[in-house]
Formats: sequence, C-alpha cells, structure tokens
Amino acid sequence: MNNALNPYAGKVVAVAIKKGGTGKSLISLNIAPELKPDTFYDTDPTPAVTTFNGFRDESIRWNVVRLTDDMENVVDRFIADVLEAKEKGQTILVDCGGFDSSITRAAVALADLIISPLKDDPSDILGLHEFSKVLDEISAELGEKKIAHVVMNKVPPNRRNYSDIDNYIAQFDNLVRMETAIPMDKAAPQQFGQGMGVVEHMTTRYSNVGNAMRSLFLDMRNAIEKV
Repeated sequence: MNNALNPYAGKVVAVAIKKGGTGKSLISLNIAPELKPDTFYDTDPTPAVTTFNGFRDESIRWNVVRLTDDMENVVDRFIADVLEAKEKGQTILVDCGGFDSSITRAAVALADLIISPLKDDPSDILGLHEFSKVLDEISAELGEKKIAHVVMNKVPPNRRNYSDIDNYIAQFDNLVRMETAIPMDKAAPQQFGQGMGVVEHMTTRYSNVGNAMRSLFLDMRNAIEKV
C-alpha cells in the first residue's frame, strides 16, 4: 500500500489486554488484512499467529516474528526494531499475551493504537480493570496518556445494547469502547485452517462476522487518524 494513502504507515497497533481467552489472536489475524503489516509480532505464549500463518499459502504469508520473554535481550531488540520500522514508515502489528510481561508493556508503550478484545464475561471485565492499571503505570513512565480501545468480541448476535459495559468503562479515563462489536459466528474460526481472516475468504466476507470486521476497520481508521 502506498504510504501516502495508508493511515497505518509508521504506526504500531497492539492487540492487548491483561486476560487470556478474550480472542486477541483471533482479532489480530482478522485485522491483519486491513493493516497489511510489514511485521507481525507474535508474543503470545501460545503461538496462534505463528501456527495459523504457516497454513497460509506461501505467497501471502505475513512476515511473522516470534518473540518470547526468555530470548536474550528480547525487549531491547524489540524496541529498537520497532522504532526503526516506524522511522521507515512501516506498519507494525503486535499480538500480545494475556498476562503482564516486559514485551507486552513495551508493545503498549510503543503502540499508536491499542485494541483490547473483551468478552461479555465477569472474568474478562476484571481483566479490563487490571489492564487499566497497567496503562496508568506505562503512562506515568512515558509522561504520555495511553488509551486502549475496547472491542466487544464473541458477543451474542442479537445483542445491541452495551450500556452496562459503557457504564463500567466510564469509570476509567484510559479506556474507550469502539462502536463495532464482533458477534459469535462459526465462520470466524472456520477459515483458520487456511490461516485466513474472515474478510479474505469469499464464503465469509459477507457473513455477519465479516461485515462486523469491516465495520471494525472503519472504527480503527477513525481512531488512528486522531493519533
């Protein structure tokens, strides 16, 4: 994509929340076709991105870089590489693990857009509360306010009212909810056998979840333009 037309050029998008099982890797793999990342970092202990990327046709595989906390000087190298990529106008996507780690904190600190998938579940709500604390700590260290954009994920297809979630999120000054919610849909994981996002496959592009993903892309563009 021409950088002049690419709203994500020189930007870092991190998919992160301090809770496992919210669908971070699912969201990461499904927003990749929108971002077209030059580098796609897989920092989750469960290497879903790396695994499913291997199922893609070789000609369309993402440039996935696998990072784990036990690698030597991993955080310093990660920060240096991402800063260099930003200077070159490249797009970076980071799939973070569901727990607090040095790599996740570095990714959040570097991110221009933080996406936090959230299921409609009490334990996930608790994870959001904890992630808000992490954002506060990172913001204090940077002297810069870090805000996460919450995406309701795997919600019942007939749910339209999120006032309860909005009322909860309103108590935090570093969390905002994106308008689009991603519904539960069997179509979402079906394409993972080919390593494909739902918008990449004709059979799922115009499904409920495919339409929701394209709506999420618009939300993301609106958010990144404000950076």
